[in-house]
Amino acid sequence: MKQKSYYRYIELIFVLAVTVIFFKYRSNEISYGLPYFWNRDEIAFQGSVLSSLSILTGYFEKNYNPFYTSFFNLIIILKSIFINEFLINSLNLEQIKSKIYFNTELFVYYGRLASVITASSTIFCLYLIFKKLKINSIILITLIITFATSLVLLSVSTIFSKNASYLLIYLIQLYYLIKYQIKIEKFNLRSYFIFAILASLAWGVNYWTAFVSIYAVFSLHLIKYKLSKINYLIFFVIIFLIFGVVINSSFTDKDGFYWLLTREGGFSISSFLESAFSDIFAGFRMLFLTEKNSLLLIAIAPIFLMNKYVKFKKEFLIIFLLIFEPIILFAIAEDILPQLRYFAGINSVVLILIAIIFNEFNKNNYRYFIVIFLIFNFYVIYNNIHKYNEINNMVSKNHSFFNFNKDIGVNRSKVFYIVDLSFQESLDQNKYYIKFYDNNLIKKNISSEKFNNHIKRKIKKIQNNNKILIKDTNLKKNLIYFNYTNNQIENLNSFFEFIKKDFDYVVIEESTPFHLHDGNNQAKIKSYIKENYSLKKILFNEEKIFLKSQQDVINYYANTINHYNFVDNADNKDLEPIFGLNYGLYELK
Repeated sequence: MKQKSYYRYIELIFVLAVTVIFFKYRSNEISYGLPYFWNRDEIAFQGSVLSSLSILTGYFEKNYNPFYTSFFNLIIILKSIFINEFLINSLNLEQIKSKIYFNTELFVYYGRLASVITASSTIFCLYLIFKKLKINSIILITLIITFATSLVLLSVSTIFSKNASYLLIYLIQLYYLIKYQIKIEKFNLRSYFIFAILASLAWGVNYWTAFVSIYAVFSLHLIKYKLSKINYLIFFVIIFLIFGVVINSSFTDKDGFYWLLTREGGFSISSFLESAFSDIFAGFRMLFLTEKNSLLLIAIAPIFLMNKYVKFKKEFLIIFLLIFEPIILFAIAEDILPQLRYFAGINSVVLILIAIIFNEFNKNNYRYFIVIFLIFNFYVIYNNIHKYNEINNMVSKNHSFFNFNKDIGVNRSKVFYIVDLSFQESLDQNKYYIKFYDNNLIKKNISSEKFNNHIKRKIKKIQNNNKILIKDTNLKKNLIYFNYTNNQIENLNSFFEFIKKDFDYVVIEESTPFHLHDGNNQAKIKSYIKENYSLKKILFNEEKIFLKSQQDVINYYANTINHYNFVDNADNKDLEPIFGLNYGLYELK
């Protein structure tokens, strides 16, 4: 008994050490791209989190992200801001508000930190699942390392988004499913309430994640009660609808049913089937690419299921079916594509299934299977670490825009940037947007009017602020830009004649931009500049693979790039990958 307790103690220490190391390394790497460049999803999610905060101020607006995930992130962000800015930096409340307001990238930084904190907790959560299954220490430790080094966990942990929260609530639901599988006699009315709350939270984190609790309740109910006690199921559904669907619908403009069922241009069986099969293929391909243990699972599962000496087969099959859940849902939903970050949950399922198989083999003295398991996972861990180092080496070189702008060779105050950047704290920067709007140089619509009013409020705040705390002053100094994703130019000739009054040069993105609401918009701007002005400097004359965001870099090395990433030539292994885009400097003559 003492020896067993000793091993448990060693296990716990080891898992905590892995969690701490994971947190340390990830938290040291979350400033990538800042202050200018954020991942596409970070911009949308920041709006959702701020929307949660605005409930307290009376300026709440509905958004398309589920409510609970933005609210949970807000709590962690505020705690991090309090510790770092109030306790460590000794700033008062007004100073903190001013600093965050005029350095919006700080909020993104703390949002990324919230994701790292949440993702770190998933390592310990997986450990608790393994302990519930009584997994052998060697198998447990090996799979914890496999999980901690995986690219899918890297993907969800280093971006300000809902994905780390999704993985955590996914694993918590799995824990309770396995708990009641092992001791079905403890599955009672209280269990239905637990799953209803978990399903509600999951719905508010990432809609389709709630399926785990729904699936758990109905499968466990059939095992224990068959077709009796239907009132228990009704009780579960009512709680879930109230605290999950109804509450989230009150705070979002598009709920989970919209994303699942809405189809633009009507419904066609042939197009649906074509899209569905394509997504199913893409989903399984992504699973095999991102978690190599899925290949081991396919090879070894038949041997496990046909072996009459091993146990836990029924429980194994119930958990196994969860692999198909997101893949099928992606196939049904028209606007949602299989993406790396969505596979963190089922990748964890694969590791749990692998743990069950080899744990049962170990208990039945099939020790040679353990050797196969260890050799395979040592290879997986080595491969994960190798790819992680490649990703880190690329991202640590900084975004190409920094390198281009540092050696631009002209007075930056005379350069006008038509680039997709994400900051606006300088007075001059904001005044130019007002000038463009007032001189009818940008298209006027509801969106531009709203943006213009926002800018006016910001100008007032700048003018009324005695001391603005600006981070990265040298990076932001004398940099005036026009973000063409927020505003469309009304007339190109009039627009450029206007900016020529104050600027001698213009910088544009030469490669395919990261994201555009209207791709033709950027193409028109680029063509106009090339036809009318002379090129002074270009960052790269030769073809490269341009990866604007850290997520694109991860997807590139995981081989999971799709059209959602807006990356050209991703399959050409002869081309050098670059963190960033290609930029050109043109003289306005």
